[in-house]
Amino acid sequence: MRLIIFFSLTLLTQLCYAAKIDQVKGDKILISFTTENVAIGDSIYALQETVDSKTTEDESFALITQVRNKQAVAKIQIGKFNVGQNITIQRTSKSKKNLQVENVIYRYDLFKISVLGKILANTISTKQADDSQPYPQTETVDMSGINFGLATVAEYPAPWLKLLTLRGILSYDPVLVKGSALNNSCDAKKSKDCNVNIHYLSFGAQARYDFFKTKSVFWGALGGTMKIPISKSSSALQEDDIRLANSIVISLGVDFIVNNKIFYPMSFEYHSSLNKSDTVPTINQITFQGGYGWQF
Repeated sequence: MRLIIFFSLTLLTQLCYAAKIDQVKGDKILISFTTENVAIGDSIYALQETVDSKTTEDESFALITQVRNKQAVAKIQIGKFNVGQNITIQRTSKSKKNLQVENVIYRYDLFKISVLGKILANTISTKQADDSQPYPQTETVDMSGINFGLATVAEYPAPWLKLLTLRGILSYDPVLVKGSALNNSCDAKKSKDCNVNIHYLSFGAQARYDFFKTKSVFWGALGGTMKIPISKSSSALQEDDIRLANSIVISLGVDFIVNNKIFYPMSFEYHSSLNKSDTVPTINQITFQGGYGWQF
């Protein structure tokens, strides 16, 4: 019997760890501890003193849903807890995978940086005329192309804009489109092959609103982009006319959250150009992008 009691006490010492409560908010509690063995899924029991000054567990019970450094967040299951109250943490058979997703606490107020690959669908139309005399033949040539780019996005949840997140975007956006004319109206009126080849370095700013927040965050954003050409050539446009480009951007996206450090962003963007003219009536860009992100 003595051996049984000894081994039981030894096992209990290994499975239970003392800690205390730092904050209580709704059905969530923030605790601090000193051991390294606390894990998601562990059980928390409140300690109380009896009349004979002995410490026992009461009926209050919570499950740990998040662990970070020497602190943890737990969701109250039964009873209530108070700030400063001593508690015991007991290792359970419940693993991180078995813990219900709705009990995990995700933060949405973190600074984010992500790296994205981009697929760009570009469309440009230009009005052209051949060198027929005395009446040149005019036509509108439609050009399109699928291109690939890269972007880096920084997102800051501004505290003074409670519902919005500020997004800053730096990207490489190629616009490589081509089409065929009916007449020899492109390449100095010598060819039917029309093209526009521009490589842009783009700077963008957007205001983002989150529609739905769980493990996946669905959001929309509105902003603008300034595009600086770093290389350019065209048989459909005069190169001197290819300058700074600006557009209004509408974005829809979703962030798939792995934990409070990593997420996978995906988004769709529509760029409406502010550089349209009588000779270039159509400039459109649709972008699909996805990548890898970090939260701080």
